[in-house]
Amino acid sequence: MLERLLGCAFVLGLLGCTGPEECGDGVACPTADQDPRAKDVNLFFAADRWAAYYAEPGGEIVALTVAEGQIVIEPRGMTLRRLRVALGPFQYDTEVDPIDVSDLTFSLEAPVSLLPDPVATRWYSAPAGVEVLTCAAVDGVRQHTAVTLGEPLTVRYYSKESLTLDAILPLHLELPAGNRCEARNADVLVFMQAEPKDRPGNTFSCVSSDGYFQICTTSSEPGDLPVPVEIR
Repeated sequence: MLERLLGCAFVLGLLGCTGPEECGDGVACPTADQDPRAKDVNLFFAADRWAAYYAEPGGEIVALTVAEGQIVIEPRGMTLRRLRVALGPFQYDTEVDPIDVSDLTFSLEAPVSLLPDPVATRWYSAPAGVEVLTCAAVDGVRQHTAVTLGEPLTVRYYSKESLTLDAILPLHLELPAGNRCEARNADVLVFMQAEPKDRPGNTFSCVSSDGYFQICTTSSEPGDLPVPVEIR
């Protein structure tokens, strides 16, 4: 932070910064979904055993840990009441100094009726136009942004105790850049199995080439994922 302020002062001829030193409004994340009801399916993603994958503009794929996650569905009408995915802390590497991102959470606007796949049994998808609320703390300052879901989000509903989520979630952050805030947009891939809270989840690994996400395989052992992850 000190290097950022000194750089700003140098650019402005030692007159001080006229732009924002911090990005965000400091307001707590609003609620975009609904609490589970008595007959809803209420499942969880196992913390620290699942990963999300961040796609850099240049095609590099970086693994991030999942801190926690929850999905709530009313099974009779396949109404999604809640989908939350919280990621572990990571850093953006800049020319000045790293920017810390923490408390990063994706929340799908809900309730929303999932659409059945015309071919695959028990496969459902979110309709077009659904918004994803992104909340995070950037260098300790909270911010939130709603972005329209532009990529497919698929739920494979096996039973009331097991389903998988396959989605590409839009990530939008405002990051400090000298004396201003600069928008950063990216995609975060999540492929996870949800189960009851008292049952340990499985892990998975994914491989990629040429910037495309490819096959994922499951395992019963936790994966070795670095925390925090430095994104270059």
